[in-house]
Amino acid sequence: MTTLTDAQLTEHIRQAMFLDERLSEQPVEVSVTGGVVRLEGTVQNHRRELAAVEIASSFVGCLDVDNALRVDPAPNLSDEEVSDHVRQALAEHPNVSKSTISVAVTGGRLILRGSVRTQWDRIEAEDVALSAPGVRAVENLLLVDVPGQFEDREMRQRIKASLARELGDDARALRVAVAADTAVLSGHAPTRWHCEKAEEIVRLSRILHIRNEIEITDNPTPATGK
Repeated sequence: MTTLTDAQLTEHIRQAMFLDERLSEQPVEVSVTGGVVRLEGTVQNHRRELAAVEIASSFVGCLDVDNALRVDPAPNLSDEEVSDHVRQALAEHPNVSKSTISVAVTGGRLILRGSVRTQWDRIEAEDVALSAPGVRAVENLLLVDVPGQFEDREMRQRIKASLARELGDDARALRVAVAADTAVLSGHAPTRWHCEKAEEIVRLSRILHIRNEIEITDNPTPATGK
């Protein structure tokens, strides 16, 4: 493998940042000495700071990253405006349940409170919040809703029992996942009737949203019975 010189590594990192939509308009200065990459300049939020460090460290010739970047959010934003930006970012993200998250901002420092279903949701909510204009730092006080997870498991078990009762052995090839108000059906069914019947059974469980991803294996023609 060819070893990059400091000058070559500098140019590669600059080009990568220029092509990255998170950093293309950010004044990040890159210099390399002995394989150690130094980043200087100002970015608008911590997500962009992390992106710059991630890009620099991704190159084989990078031995270390000296991060001297300064986070300076967009000027003239009040705490109320920052809060609005955060709420909008959370609301627009498909995997974040904004109804269980409260937002408080003081001097650009954000506190997230509330509950989420999984640890991954907790991390994702923080990442989304970091991308909002005006956020200087995030204190993540979100709690993982263990009772909510238990309720999801109970609902899944009830649906599986109903599928087995109505569809018999054909239910064994079906899979069910439940998260909050959404159920996802997957697996295989012998006919379209079975596929539609499975969705009907889930609707009787009062699930608000259903994604039916069941594949029909044998006969795609609707049947008149099981």
